[in-house]
Amino acid sequence: MIKRLVPIIAGSALLSGCFQQMQAEDIIFETFENDENQQAYHLELASTLNGEEGAETLVEWRDENGNYRTETYNNNALSYVSVRYDEQTAHKDYEDETIMYTDFTETNVNPSPTPNEFIKEMIAYYSGDFDIKLEGTEDVLDRKTYHLNFEVQEEHDIGLIGEIDLWVDSQSWVILKERIKDGDDVFEREATLFETGLTLPEDTFVLENEENFPEEIFEDRFKPMHVTLNEANEAFPVPFLVLNDEMQLDSSYMVEDYMFEDYYTITLNYEDKRGSVELYIEHEYGLEIVSGLEEEITVRNEHALLVDEPSLLTINWIEDGLQYLATFDGDFTAEEATEIVEKMDFYQP
Repeated sequence: MIKRLVPIIAGSALLSGCFQQMQAEDIIFETFENDENQQAYHLELASTLNGEEGAETLVEWRDENGNYRTETYNNNALSYVSVRYDEQTAHKDYEDETIMYTDFTETNVNPSPTPNEFIKEMIAYYSGDFDIKLEGTEDVLDRKTYHLNFEVQEEHDIGLIGEIDLWVDSQSWVILKERIKDGDDVFEREATLFETGLTLPEDTFVLENEENFPEEIFEDRFKPMHVTLNEANEAFPVPFLVLNDEMQLDSSYMVEDYMFEDYYTITLNYEDKRGSVELYIEHEYGLEIVSGLEEEITVRNEHALLVDEPSLLTINWIEDGLQYLATFDGDFTAEEATEIVEKMDFYQP
């Protein structure tokens, strides 16, 4: 999902007064006045929703090596702590009373992008579907920030996030203020404290477990489980679609959804003489956009995205609160793929 861009040089765009309708690459290469070196800092953010003071406060410490500690407070009570040290992260959830560990030493995932990398990733990711402008400079906590505006293009508006505003510190790349319009809701978060140039003790990034919460490994808890359709149907909270009997079910797996409580993700693999179809089912959150490749179509009376490339044929749609991604591998045309999806029905034991 995330594309990366490279670092930038000093702010000639500001000197020329070119603030409006800039391309994402122009913002990256011509705006900021710093390099991409990580700075140690301490940040505190307070939130509001629709103008009302929020109950959530976020506190973060980060060192120059990318190690961090974040603490989330609800109504001034500590509810969540996340730490990263070297290649391992640990997350302490006071509501669920659990600690979850993740080890990144054998993956290609970057568990701690620098603020520089994070801003680049956001701009690159949203640039295909949002118009991005540099609105100018504003002070937040007496620090110069660049105000970036992301507005969804009409043809890519699916009724979710419509606009994002970021106020990015000109020297550290840290987001000091953000505003997100999601449907009719407006979420805002703004820094109340920001300190840089700190020396943080190593125990900042140690997660204690004085409460003796159960400890789990993320990879173990969310390991795919082979299940039958009956077992998936009993576990899943809502009905889900399956392919009809023209294709043979080869395997089916289920994984606990780490974002939505009581939900799972289901992967169903089908085969016939033409090839295979992988059907991925999860809680609705938004269509999987492959920027520049998708074509908007209608299947099952639902808005959908079709990707029809020589090496990639997929259909992605949302129906009755679930999101479906069907990937076709073999001798399938887009018309055949659409027909297969149209013939799907809800699973009946």
